[in-house]
Amino acid sequence: MRLFRTVIGYPILAAMASIAFVSNAYGSDTGGNEIRVRVFEGLPAKWDAKTPDRPAEDSWTGNLFGFVRIPKKYAGRGEIVDRKAPFLQVAEFERAYPAGKYRVFVRSRARSFFRVDGQTLAETKTISPNASGHEDVPPVAMPRDHRWMALETNSQEITLDWTSDGKPHRFELASVIGDKNTRPETGQMLVAMLPAEGGDGLPRLMGPAQAPEVELTDTAWNAFRIAEEDRIAAIESAQRQLAYRTESAYWSTRHELARSMTKPTAGDPNEPVSRVIDRLILASSPNRKPPRPIDDHAFLRRVHLDIVGQVPTPAEQRAFFADGSSDRRSRWIDRLLNDPRRADAWMGYWLDVLAENPGILKPTLNNTGPFRTFVYESFRDNLPMDRFVTQLVRMEGSVLGGGAAGFSMASQNDSPMAAKAHIIAKAFLASEMKCARCHDAPKHPYEQSDLFELAALLAGKPVEVPKTSAVVVTPGARVPAISISLEPGDSLEPRWSLSDISPENLPDNVLPPNATTRDRLAALITWPGNRRFARVIVNRVWAVRTGRPFVDPVDDWDTKQEKRFEAALDELADDFVRSGYDLVHLDRAILNTDYYQGATTDQDAPDAPLGPARRRMSAEQLVDSLFAVSGKSFDCEELCLDPEGRRPAKEFISLGHPRRAWEMTAASNERDRPALGLPAATQITDLMQAFGWRDARQDPLTSRDATVTPLQPGILATGLIHTRIARLSDDNRLTEIALSAESIDDLADRATMAILSRPACDSERDEARKLFATSYPGRLVAGAKPLDKSPRSHRQRVSWSNHLSPRATEIQIEEEALVRAGDPPTPRLKAEFREIFEDWAWAMLNSPEFLFLP
Repeated sequence: MRLFRTVIGYPILAAMASIAFVSNAYGSDTGGNEIRVRVFEGLPAKWDAKTPDRPAEDSWTGNLFGFVRIPKKYAGRGEIVDRKAPFLQVAEFERAYPAGKYRVFVRSRARSFFRVDGQTLAETKTISPNASGHEDVPPVAMPRDHRWMALETNSQEITLDWTSDGKPHRFELASVIGDKNTRPETGQMLVAMLPAEGGDGLPRLMGPAQAPEVELTDTAWNAFRIAEEDRIAAIESAQRQLAYRTESAYWSTRHELARSMTKPTAGDPNEPVSRVIDRLILASSPNRKPPRPIDDHAFLRRVHLDIVGQVPTPAEQRAFFADGSSDRRSRWIDRLLNDPRRADAWMGYWLDVLAENPGILKPTLNNTGPFRTFVYESFRDNLPMDRFVTQLVRMEGSVLGGGAAGFSMASQNDSPMAAKAHIIAKAFLASEMKCARCHDAPKHPYEQSDLFELAALLAGKPVEVPKTSAVVVTPGARVPAISISLEPGDSLEPRWSLSDISPENLPDNVLPPNATTRDRLAALITWPGNRRFARVIVNRVWAVRTGRPFVDPVDDWDTKQEKRFEAALDELADDFVRSGYDLVHLDRAILNTDYYQGATTDQDAPDAPLGPARRRMSAEQLVDSLFAVSGKSFDCEELCLDPEGRRPAKEFISLGHPRRAWEMTAASNERDRPALGLPAATQITDLMQAFGWRDARQDPLTSRDATVTPLQPGILATGLIHTRIARLSDDNRLTEIALSAESIDDLADRATMAILSRPACDSERDEARKLFATSYPGRLVAGAKPLDKSPRSHRQRVSWSNHLSPRATEIQIEEEALVRAGDPPTPRLKAEFREIFEDWAWAMLNSPEFLFLP
């Protein structure tokens, strides 16, 4: 692996985060290049502070004594499960440090032991739970050197002196996680070391000699945190692949059955299915002109937004155009379909469809668990869609730790399984059963019993109709126009009554061994005898990619429908089944069609040219593209109102530090307390809400509201995000373009490529020459250096334990002011040039060309 070093001395990691090791100046390694980490679950109440003399429940390797989170645990079929708390994490490595004196810094919010050769040199105290909000906001424990990262809130630091004799020693950090019913999180758990003499005065995380050097600064820790999250994700992916094998034989049988029940392709078996689809579309519309191909720049921008959810970077554009092959479009599609970001791009859509609605503050109406993790990992692994739906319907694993069981949660709902049955039917069968929650549906072919029988299949037992899911009929009053066939208290047995969609009787090899009623429901939805499932999924994907579904409404096929290209839908659905319900295979077929790669058309009339609809970026695509243009990170707070980690997960959860827009969530600040604000997160979610994102998903949704409102151009023009992206700060990719451009024409081309994914046209170059004629030649400030940003760790952070303190409100108001001020401009460019460039970039970012897919 080619190694890239940054100014912070930390290697940038490639996809899947395989660590590249670099030489460490502290000495030679004698005990391997990795840290051994073991976990012992279920510590007894009276633990003797010794490592248990038994096999560990889990183990993996690390790189440094720095821990950002514990890898998730997976059970037999790949579902996320909770570890039995409290549990002990033991990390150890062996190494010979050069002889001399060192200062060691041990930081932990939990009870931890730092040992050398088995001797305890430092011990931190156990975490102290909190049940109120009236504590004082603790002051920041400012480090002695302003460059150092300050101690995290509610963490402890022990400083000790240690002398090395130059010989190998065994270093160990043992930590109790999830003690006293607190969330099983590490916080900033680390051990850093600083030579007593010499060096640059920056402590570095301890680790084997060949491990990467990570300085104890905000910048280095944040880079390390991101790299560690990616490395841990790779470990978790490998664990899931092993777990999936337990059902490989069953799913192979299912997919063989599916292929045997599906008719052969409508074309030559060797002909790409995308060509077959184009031919079927043209045959169904003989009076319409074929799609007009878009150019390569438009294709690249469109396919990036669709597959990975953000515009292409300049490096990606150069790589695409460097490929001179005739099939470079299909090759690039394959490359993007194998990109981990593909999962990110799907998340906003499926979280809407499945009504994922976690609350970071004490669950309220229809809050779910954060099963976003299960959805993300399923798409990251390209889990076949029939298997994904089966895992979802099983609802196994952790409720609050990211597992599919989080889907089962519907807080304060009078019939949670009825709510879930409605979501499942709407998502995967295009059956709208919302009305059937309280009465027989007047415009759909569903009675109330149909929904509650599905709910009973999910519950695994009879389900009663609650009093609140009924229409009250007053004696002597007007007779309702709706049909009421159930009474409150009626009990419904588990039963599949949707025989018009799928027959109730299943072949023997469709159900797994020891099948539950949930297994049965999942099979009835996904087995090949239910052709509607495959057609619904294909229709959903086609609608997302082209803006013109085969069947509209996408999620309601039992009312009046608008249909187009039915033969193409059937062929794609059959091909999807033959592929083993492979979503990547389906996407590849759609994205390679001439129809998808055609120019957009404003109408779909019989005499209009064929082509996809013009689409506006989704809220997630907009935010992610803005940050992709600038190369900036979100630099956002942890999405948690209890960052100290002192409350149980049933009251507060942490959704971590978001890196993509789909990871955002509601601030859960209905109390309107400034002290509970998340200013950096709110600047992002304000923009997203203006473009259809919902901060609460209490109901499933397929298509967001696309209404144009005055708020949208207003927030684009004056919002904090666009201002931040356009400002030429030192961490902005546009700043580097401004600094290194060889001419005004080069400046115009590179900036336009970065923002609009195409070179500047002649008129745009002419305009740039006029704009920058006087300011460009002398734009550079001699001797100026990048600014050091004020470390976030040096600012006080409010937590639930102290949010009722008057000082907490003051802190959050100060934090909001900092967010509004934005990143400082670079001192390396003169103000006259910089301000003109910022206005120019701002105009492009606000243009319809940026906001709409080509």
